[in-house]
Amino acid sequence: MTSSQHGPTIEGFFDFQSRNTDGSFSMYQWSEEPKDRLYVLNQHRKKILQLVVKDEPGNNKLTSCAQIKIIPYGIDRAKVYRDQPDDPHLVRIHSDLELTYHGGSKGDQTPKIHLKVIAPSSHHYRTLVDYSLSLNSNLPRLAPICSLFPGYEYSKPITDKISKKSHIFKADSIYPVRFDIYLSGLNFDSHAYMNSIYSFNMFHSLDYLIEKEGGPLRGLPMVQPITGFAMKGYYLWIRCSKSSHQGRPFIQFYNNGSYYDKFMNRRTAWKDQNGRTHWSTMLDEENRITDSMKKENPEDEN
Repeated sequence: MTSSQHGPTIEGFFDFQSRNTDGSFSMYQWSEEPKDRLYVLNQHRKKILQLVVKDEPGNNKLTSCAQIKIIPYGIDRAKVYRDQPDDPHLVRIHSDLELTYHGGSKGDQTPKIHLKVIAPSSHHYRTLVDYSLSLNSNLPRLAPICSLFPGYEYSKPITDKISKKSHIFKADSIYPVRFDIYLSGLNFDSHAYMNSIYSFNMFHSLDYLIEKEGGPLRGLPMVQPITGFAMKGYYLWIRCSKSSHQGRPFIQFYNNGSYYDKFMNRRTAWKDQNGRTHWSTMLDEENRITDSMKKENPEDEN
């Protein structure tokens, strides 16, 4: 058979420069030393993005929520997908603006993503997404935050060194890339997560959140392991993959409040031992597998 007759293989999701000695790929790695900020760098260690995470109280005051300050470098626009017919909404970013993801609710307000205009006399706010995912510290899985497309910034030389104590994520690839950014609670159950069907979303870009395009599953090859960074009560995760975008850099936000449903409520089909085809959804299969594992290992419930 020719290669064109074969279906996709797991190797198609990776484009690492080198493998492990046994030929395998390391899909995840993480740093457990907590720090306040994370810098995302290009291949030459030029700063592209800075992320600062801190706690802000939720409504019930029993669970804290993450506030993420997003500071781009050399990036002057944002694309915002709000699940509206006129998506994407284009927003200019200036040096006197801050992007902030408020992951907690206040009063009757939902979590939001907004721009803060910094002025000498007062600060003004412009909401980009008015219904975002609540980023509470008990998040049990990697939840999507935003995407960064460096474009021509991927090849720019370093301009200044990082002096603050911080996490560093540097792109290994010499080719254009994109960064998809996620958050989880610091104590999320990694074993349960890796065994869930939802974890397969990490083989695809965050484009599955774009309702206008039909929530496409785009398996852009990863160029290095997905890396998690402890951020005082949370983990920030960076997925770096190949990109065809080489133009003006931009940051991309999504309506991510129903991210789990957008990935899991998809039709699936499987054959039983008698060759009969069964149709369901990824969420139905997740529940079926979970129930089956509980029956096989009832002591795990204790």
